[in-house]
Amino acid sequence: MAGRTDATAEESNLSTAARAAGLYTQAGREAEAVRCARDQDRVAETAAVLVLEPIFEADLQPEQYAYRPERNALDAVRHVHKLLNTGHGQIVDADLVGYFDSIPHSELLGTC
Repeated sequence: MAGRTDATAEESNLSTAARAAGLYTQAGREAEAVRCARDQDRVAETAAVLVLEPIFEADLQPEQYAYRPERNALDAVRHVHKLLNTGHGQIVDADLVGYFDSIPHSELLGTC
């Protein structure tokens, strides 16, 4: 292999798939580094969820549905509907997305 530089030898050792993916170029190497960092972030995030979720889940009331595994907004609506149908008609507490955006704050506060 006379006359070959280390960079050329390195590129010749890359697999055909790596060459096709463009990993033998500087831009390809940089893109691969970004993908590795992204994957490491996902692993760290998943580990944090696995540790922290049971801790926070223990403190939540059964009636709370937001940001919980195996629960969604439709489950909350079903629960409210069940309560209303069984005679619990006094108070319904619901968090509506964007509700406070539509309130005329200046009129309520008496300011212009």
